[in-house]
Amino acid sequence: MDHHSGDGAEKMTSQPKNFHCYLLRSLDPKHPLKTYIGYTTNPIRRLRQHNGELKSGGARRTARNGRPWQFVAIIDGFEDKVTAMQFEWAWHHTHRSKTFREAVGDDALAKRMKRKRGVKARFDELHVLLGACEPFNTYPLEVYFPDAENHELFCSLLPENEENPSLITNLLTH
Repeated sequence: MDHHSGDGAEKMTSQPKNFHCYLLRSLDPKHPLKTYIGYTTNPIRRLRQHNGELKSGGARRTARNGRPWQFVAIIDGFEDKVTAMQFEWAWHHTHRSKTFREAVGDDALAKRMKRKRGVKARFDELHVLLGACEPFNTYPLEVYFPDAENHELFCSLLPENEENPSLITNLLTH
């Protein structure tokens, strides 16, 4: 992420926007399995909004219960806002997403996966989205993990005979 300094009079139009989807987890011991999936063009600002450090823009689901929040994964490489928001919707609504249900091959399994809670459950869904769901599996997406523990968990959940080597090459630590 580029950081700009100056008097604020510069226009940022010369820099292309980056579109991200992200997974947060609650650090509140009362909510150990609480997660949140979102979309943003500015992950740092968005996390500050979720944690109440900035007055406006926090999501209702993260405002009262679960604070503080922490990034688990940030997915980058979407070409525009629409594709990032489509991915966010599919990840948030795996039980209703036609492409996700077709990828797992069973509507009942998709519903069972959605009912599970916690980071591991969201990573299971993310594996399907990145590896088997068109058009998402054709995008040049990169997954960033702010800490090694979540990177290791994500990689440990990969099937032993992973058929999609591009998925593994797209997993980068930040």
